Amino acid sequence: MDLLEKTQNQNRHPWEISRANRIFNLISGKKIINYNNIVDIGAGDCYFTEKFKEISLPPPQIFAIDIGYTQDDKLKSESIKLLSFVDDLPKEFHKNGENLFVMMDVLEHIENDDEFLGKIYNFLSENGILLITVPAWQFLFSSHDKFLKHYRRYKRKQLKKLLISNNFNVQECRYFYFSLFFLRLISGFIAKINRSGSSRKINTGIGNWRFSQNHPITKFITIILDIDFCICRIFAKFNIFIPGLSLLAICTKRSDKNI
Repeated sequence: MDLLEKTQNQNRHPWEISRANRIFNLISGKKIINYNNIVDIGAGDCYFTEKFKEISLPPPQIFAIDIGYTQDDKLKSESIKLLSFVDDLPKEFHKNGENLFVMMDVLEHIENDDEFLGKIYNFLSENGILLITVPAWQFLFSSHDKFLKHYRRYKRKQLKKLLISNNFNVQECRYFYFSLFFLRLISGFIAKINRSGSSRKINTGIGNWRFSQNHPITKFITIILDIDFCICRIFAKFNIFIPGLSLLAICTKRSDKNI
């Protein structure tokens, strides 16, 4: 969860639950659970980061990076090392064994996304993996994006071109959550008709989800989103990219950077 959306409410939104589980399963399926270092950039409240503590023995060194962490947060954290900036990683981090970088809905927060990806390239090990998710389709940019301090949303070809220009091999790049894409289209159309939409709703985000994780409504919506994610992945294998609310890319480091 983005720290801007964090509230005293402990309930998790189905979107957050599904995204975390699907991405984690995707990572596990690629057999990168034995990496020495895992870096979650834009980790927020570490809901996703915490999952890596149980995946292997001995456990990897886990870093969570977010500019919202206080010094008190860093002192309290034990199994996960909290950092404020990517530059706080050791300078020779790319030589400290194989590593995995995860950036879930982070790149849209960075004004110079091209420069930032170049920085990630330098920290990534030769056989490392970079996994990125971003919000998709600029025409869906809304007041909620402004609230979350997004600079942009992305199209598949745009993100892929950006990654390739920064010397990444793109193994997979596809949309997911087509059901939410169409819901956003409808809500955007309604918002244009009714310009007096509630600002209170815009500013709460996913942090005020009313139902617990075990509530039937949460479980039902999570299952729908899980199925949605899998359908998008199946179609993508046949180069059919169904439009979705979000976009996923999995990359490796290209070793022929200077060629």
